[in-house]
Amino acid sequence: MHPSELPLVKPTHHNHPLTPDEIWRIANGEKLANLTQSDPRVQAIQRSYVGNIGRSVMQQGFGRGYLFISDTYPDDGWRPKTRNAWEWWCAASKVPTVIIYPELNSSTFRVTCSLASVDGYWRPAALMPIGSLLSDCYSATGFIVSIDTVEVDGLLTEEAVNVADELYQLGRDGRFVDQEGRR
Repeated sequence: MHPSELPLVKPTHHNHPLTPDEIWRIANGEKLANLTQSDPRVQAIQRSYVGNIGRSVMQQGFGRGYLFISDTYPDDGWRPKTRNAWEWWCAASKVPTVIIYPELNSSTFRVTCSLASVDGYWRPAALMPIGSLLSDCYSATGFIVSIDTVEVDGLLTEEAVNVADELYQLGRDGRFVDQEGRR
């Protein structure tokens, strides 16, 4: 199919950017009077209703700066919903999206740090502290570093917490993150 044959789609712009508080309230099942239920952003967040376990995990994340999805509780669907709500919240808060979650069939964890929520990318100056951090991860089984993401696999709990904390701090440091020209 030739591009000229594709239908034209107008982008939808929302005059009201969602605040972190609104995202939190929608993810907890509240209906907000100032937002329409037909708003696709509201619908996407409503599908991420976090429930009691997710609510507790997110509240802990607010204090730490990263979401720690442990394997303590059985997953009845709360993990992906909570992760989705956290990603929305990070974008509205303009903070890096840092998540620790259990790896399948393992007692280890994966840590991800994405700068997409701040519409940024790692500056070259970040490579040295990221490399130093990764070289100290003795249990890591693999990692990926891209222009806006760091993922580390196979971490034991304490290492995962240390890596998540360090990546969150690096992601908030203007010396290491560039937000220019990413539009």
